[in-house]
Parts: sequence; C-alpha cells; structure tokens
Amino acid sequence: NFWEGDRSYCQKVLDSVVEHILEKMQRDRGHATCMGLFYAVFALGEPFRGVYNALLLKLVKGVRQTLPPHDPALCKLMLEVPVLPQTEIVRFLRDLIIMSSDQEGEEEAVEWATLGLNTLRDLVFERPSLRRACLNLSLSCAMHNNGGLRAKAIKLVADTLYPVTYLQGDIEKFALKALSQLTTASDGVSEGEVSRHMELFFALCTKKHDLLHELLSMFARASQVQKKVMNQNVMSLAKEIPPSSPSVVVVVENPPKGSEILLLLMLHSMAEAATLPKQLVRAVQALYRKTGDSRFIVPIFGYMPKADAIEVLPKFVELPETARKTAVVNAFTSDPEGLSPESLSASELFVRLHLIDEAKHKIPLKKLIECTNMCFQLKSIFTPKVLSISVQHLVQYTPLPKLFMRTVIQTANAAPQLKGFIVQLLARLVAKKIWEDLPQWQGFLMCASKLGAYPVLLQLPTPHLQAAIQRMPDLKLKLNEFVQQDRVTASKLPRTTLQVLGVQQY
Repeated sequence: NFWEGDRSYCQKVLDSVVEHILEKMQRDRGHATCMGLFYAVFALGEPFRGVYNALLLKLVKGVRQTLPPHDPALCKLMLEVPVLPQTEIVRFLRDLIIMSSDQEGEEEAVEWATLGLNTLRDLVFERPSLRRACLNLSLSCAMHNNGGLRAKAIKLVADTLYPVTYLQGDIEKFALKALSQLTTASDGVSEGEVSRHMELFFALCTKKHDLLHELLSMFARASQVQKKVMNQNVMSLAKEIPPSSPSVVVVVENPPKGSEILLLLMLHSMAEAATLPKQLVRAVQALYRKTGDSRFIVPIFGYMPKADAIEVLPKFVELPETARKTAVVNAFTSDPEGLSPESLSASELFVRLHLIDEAKHKIPLKKLIECTNMCFQLKSIFTPKVLSISVQHLVQYTPLPKLFMRTVIQTANAAPQLKGFIVQLLARLVAKKIWEDLPQWQGFLMCASKLGAYPVLLQLPTPHLQAAIQRMPDLKLKLNEFVQQDRVTASKLPRTTLQVLGVQQY
C-alpha cells in the first residue's frame, strides 16, 4: 500500500506533484492535467483513497495560497474532481470563509470569503453527497457574529438557496429554531444578539410572505429587547413585500393577539412605499371595527372612501398628534385633492373637522382646536387655495361651526393674500346676522378690526354697531377717522350711524 508505506516519502512526492500542478495553473491554467491526475488516482480504488484525499487537500490549500481569489480554479476543481472528502472539504471552506471574514478591511480577504460562499452554493447544487453539510455551513454563516459575513450569507441563502423547493424546509426550520431560541432566552440578551438570530428569518419573509404570521406570533411572545429590534427592522422588511400579496391580507384579517404594534409598523411602511390596494384597505378597516383600535386608521386614512373617513373622524381626532399628522401627510402630500376621487380631499377634511359634534362624541373642544392648528402647520397641504375653499364651504352652515371665526382669523394670519376674500366673507356674515351668535360675533369684530374692514362694520344696523363699539371702544375712533377721510361713504351712511360715531352729517 503506497500510502501506508513510507509516509514521509509519500508526502514529499505529493508536495512535488502539487507544486507542479500549481505552477501549471499559474502559467497556463493546468486544470486538464489536474483532472487527469485525480481521475487516475481515483481509478486505482480504495487502497489509494488516502493518497487521493491528501493530494486534494494539499492542492486546495495551495490554490488558496498561490492564486488570486477571483481565479475560478478552486471552485472548478471542487466541482469536477471525482469525489470530495466531506469532513475535510467542509472544514477547509469554513476556515476559508470565517478566517477571511475576520480580516475586515482587507479587500482580498473579503474576496476569499465571497468565493468560499459561492463555492458552498455550487456544491449544494452540484454535489448531492455534500448538500446537507454545505447547506448547514451556509446557514451557520448566516448567523455568524461577523456582520459583514452574516449579511453575505443571508443574501446567498435567501436569494439563491431558499427559492429551491427541496431546500426550503431545512432553511425554514433553521431560521425558526434561531427565533425560538430568542423567545426562550432571558431579557439579558443584547440587541446585537437578537439581530443575529432574527435577520435570516426576516429575509425569508420577503421571499415567502406566509411566514409573516409566524413573525407576528413570535413578536407577541418576545421580550421587550426583542420587540425593539423587530420594530427597528420590520419597516425595511415591509417595503420588500408588495401590499397586494394575499398573505398580507390574510395576516391583517386575523393577526395574533399582541402583535398589533409590529403589524402597524408594517402597514405604515407599505403605505409609504406603494399604493395600498382596496382589498387590503378593506381588511384593515374590518380590523379597526373588530378591535376598536383607532391606530389602524392612520396608514389607510387617505385610501378610505369619503363616507368611511368621515365616520371615523371622531376617533381620528383623539389620536396622538404625530399619528394624525402622519395620516394627513401620507394622504395629501402628493395632491391636496386626495389619493383618489373616492377619498377625502384636504379641504373636505378641514371642513369635516369643524363639523364634528364634540358634545355628542364626548371630545374636548381642545382636541378639535389641536387638529385645526395642525392643519395650519402643514402649509404645503393646506395652501391658501385649500383654506379659501374650506372657509367658503363653512360659511354656508347655519349655525356656523363653533370654531368658524377662529379659523377665519387664523386663515387671515396664515394667508395675507386672502384679505380681500375674507373681507367679502365678513360682509356675508353681516347678512347672516352674525351678532345673534355671541361667540362668533366676538370673533367677527376682532377679525374686522384687524383687517381694517371698516366698510363692513359700517353696514351693521345702528344698535349692533353701537354694541360693537361698547365691546371694542377703540373701534369708534378708527371708524370716525375712516368716515372723516371718505366723504363719499359718509354721505351714504344713515344719520343714526353718524350719531353713534359722533360725526356730523354731510
């Protein structure tokens, strides 16, 4: 037996052979010579299997030391030799990948790690006898402490291996086991460790959307640290999943109890990245009605039919300001007219906020004021045009909405270019006998005085002009000065009005 004889002599022979092959590979790519040698040794049978294995291992290590990582020789060698010794080859690849990954910042080391992962991929597909071992090594790399290696391995597994039907079961089982290890761990686990266990499963969810239900179930059972990491990662995950996926609708229709926050983050992310289909919007509406959780209104608010959006407004106004603002921005940033003809426009929303019956719905007036203030803050949405359309609609209501004059004054402040429009509006309010509504009357006088709408004030019946002056004594002097300067106007005023102002009749 050649190999069992003089071992040191055999090693020297093999070293010489390997050196010769490597030299040929460097000069003229001696792959054919290499294959001829391995097939010849393999044909000698079992007694020479030790020689075959030793020669192969020496050669792959030599390739690693002498050839650049972009050279395909190593991968080609492993794919085309008659047989590979599983334990030794998998150990070599593990060392190649992990040791190279540990040398962060060295470009060549990163290339070797990449080559190792690509070789694992090819062996999974082309070497059935090594498939499980190479798959297991790929999966262990997908949970490695080195973030760079882990990201490369996850991409390999999720993008290339997982789509293959006969590999899916083992890959899912591994990822689920990694997740379950977290749910049984204590709260002392670091965020980095949590990410290491979760990232592969998140990547699989983007390929197989049915896994979302399992993800939400895990969230419901997770610790606070684990939930924090899942919350941080789920938004980027959701952007990779089309909202039209039937699996998304299924999980919305029946989410695991305790998973609401993660589901909300998913829906928010989808709403930011793409148009939500009607089927998903209906499913989220049904979930809102089922749970009464008004947070689910936010991601779909801009997609809801007008009647449905108006129906939920009392709940909408009770949401935190950040949630309300998110809903409005998502709904109207692209177009104040709304996301579709069937949905609310910005002006319709503004009007409807004024028409909410706070007593009926037991909403503090302060909440409604907060909502209208928010609208004025969103100047790119609630433009002068939107505000003028809204106020034009509001003035038609009898009685006037409680916040009407407050809004008119805010509109005058926010859009000075609308002064002429607002002065005309004030004249309409005189025709509506604004003095009969005391809260609105006070706002009317403040607005008219601020804008210098003296001709409008002079249209007031004498008793109400007198009452206005009693409320705001400064008005008398301002009106007096205006009349003195405008003889034409003064000549048309009733004698009683001039008497109230202390002006002689012209």
